[in-house]
Amino acid sequence: MIEKACKIVRAATAGSADVYALLSSLPADEKEAALAARRKGDRRKIVISTNLAETSLTVEGVRFVVDSGLIAQSEWDVGAVQGGVKTKSHSQAGIKQRWGRVGRKAPGWVFPLYTKAQLLELAENTPPGSTRENLENLVMTAKLGGLASVHDITWPAAFLPDPPVVLDESACAAREVFLRELDRADAALCANGALDAAGDPTALGKEISRLQVLRSSAAALAVIFADQLACVPEVVAILTLLDGKSLTGSGGLLLSDPTWPDEWRVEAAERHRALASACEDDAELVLQIVAAWERADPGTPPWEQSRTRAAWAARWWVNHDLLRTAAATRRDVLASLSPAMKEAVKRFVEPSLLRRARGAVTRAFPGLHHRFDGTAFTTADQPDGDLRLSSAVLTQPPDYSIPLQRHRTATCTYLANFVAVEA
Repeated sequence: MIEKACKIVRAATAGSADVYALLSSLPADEKEAALAARRKGDRRKIVISTNLAETSLTVEGVRFVVDSGLIAQSEWDVGAVQGGVKTKSHSQAGIKQRWGRVGRKAPGWVFPLYTKAQLLELAENTPPGSTRENLENLVMTAKLGGLASVHDITWPAAFLPDPPVVLDESACAAREVFLRELDRADAALCANGALDAAGDPTALGKEISRLQVLRSSAAALAVIFADQLACVPEVVAILTLLDGKSLTGSGGLLLSDPTWPDEWRVEAAERHRALASACEDDAELVLQIVAAWERADPGTPPWEQSRTRAAWAARWWVNHDLLRTAAATRRDVLASLSPAMKEAVKRFVEPSLLRRARGAVTRAFPGLHHRFDGTAFTTADQPDGDLRLSSAVLTQPPDYSIPLQRHRTATCTYLANFVAVEA
């Protein structure tokens, strides 16, 4: 029970879409006991959770809340066309929602790990989900439903009330972000061939819509190219583990944590450097790790639990649960492509197909090609942009590559998770 609970918390922290599957995997009696109120005389119950417990779960009888003031929240950069799940400071409204977990049927107490001054400095409201997501799937669904233009209807997130009602500054900003992303998503689908010149779905667009388990139409397009090149498992492994994800950290593929003892951190760093020593880019590193992890237990499908694979992952300080989630995603994608893919679902990742996988990603992400001159990155659209390397394992990325992860600060943008461009 404790082991399953820890897996649920780790999945939620990493932003895994599999968290609800993990919750549903609990037996009915264990789930009911976990969410039921504590009876008189029972031992105290301690719930460790991310923001999943704010609205998605209700645990009866909570009397005390210790609040970190942090949230694991999805983000989407309209300009960079990339996103991910980041741990950041919560909003005042979200924090008050957490406080509401106690005192519902009896007095309760909240112990914030922040001061009143820090609370008042936070944003008043959490940004709407419509401003933090890639809207390509939404636009494609609307087009398949018969919508001629994305501006033919009034979207709730773009609603503008009649005077004298006036939107406040944050609401206006959210509305503008939504409209910009709506236009970008529509243009991206046209550029990818998912929509024709009239804005109607093409045969390719209908195929892309079947792959909504992936994050964007570009990722779905990469899988379609990979299907033509017979390297779908390799491309899905790369995208699942690198696209918008942190490669290192407590929720990344390569496990690390600054709170670990020094000897743990040193050993983990040495093992990770050994894994990456002969790799040209992060895509090659991912395929080498996935292939070695799968072959540690050749008789068990990679999405099923395996003590042998878990032991291999622990020895190399690699995230076993993340690899299982990626394998399950790969299984679902392959199964959705064609009934003839049943045998392909079973095969393990082949690092020898790396160049084919790079070619599929190269064709699907033409707008993310970056050139590295040894000191800085340049792109066709941003030749003088302050783009810097952020990699814990690569000392130098390929001269011409696609970064699948970026992090912006006030002064510059850091790039990571590189896939070498394959001509």
